Amino acid sequence: MVSMEFRRGTLETRFAHLELNRNSTLRQLAANQARAADLRQQLEVIPERILTAKTEVPDTDALRAQIFEMQELVLDQQAKYNEDHPVLQATRKQLAPQMDLVFVRKP
Repeated sequence: MVSMEFRRGTLETRFAHLELNRNSTLRQLAANQARAADLRQQLEVIPERILTAKTEVPDTDALRAQIFEMQELVLDQQAKYNEDHPVLQATRKQLAPQMDLVFVRKP
């Protein structure tokens, strides 16, 4: 009889532990479901894309035409002036940034 009562007590203790584990798991499940629902709600509010910067792309055809005109001007000025002349140097300084925009130079 003692062994039956001991066995019964052991089983009841195990059952109580299982019941506690089950209740704890159910609480965790409910908390995680609530958290998942909250995250879904937050995701609905957040836009899919956030525009962080706007980059303007220059009209390369117009820039190429300007570059061509300035290159012709440089050639004309080279025929008239020496390399140290301020007019020729100023034209080259204006031409350089436009060339960098249109033509990628390798270092």
